[in-house]
Formats: sequence, structure tokens, C-alpha cells
Amino acid sequence: MAAGDLDGDFVAEVLCLEDGGWFGWADDKLHVFSPQTGNILGETGIYGHSQDVAVGDTDSDDQAEVAILREDDKF
Repeated sequence: MAAGDLDGDFVAEVLCLEDGGWFGWADDKLHVFSPQTGNILGETGIYGHSQDVAVGDTDSDDQAEVAILREDDKF
């Protein structure tokens, strides 16, 4: 789980990972939730097994990026 302002409205969105299941039968999912509205803003499938999610400005452009750490130690 991670939080960060993804849409530039100065309110952090919450990102949650959902495990796809045993033995890689299904992809993991990333869900984006807005605590301000109470709505799920979106979700996307992530190929492979993910371990962690983080949000931050990694390239100094004043916009948050999402990083997913996979079990094979790749982002």
C-alpha cells in the first residue's frame, strides 16, 4: 500500500496491490482509491508477482510516479 498525489489536486490517492493468486494463475492488480471522494479511480493488471508499491517524484518533474517492485527484484 502506498499514497501520493497522482493527479495534481494536492490530495493523496491510495494505491493497493491485490495478489493474483497461487502459482501465477492470474496477474496481480493495482487499485487506485480516492479517500476524498470515496471512489475507486482505476485498476490495472500487473504481469507477474508484485511485492510492493511506492509513489514519489523520481525525475524531478513535480509529478508523482508509481513504482512496483516485483518478486524478481525488478521495478
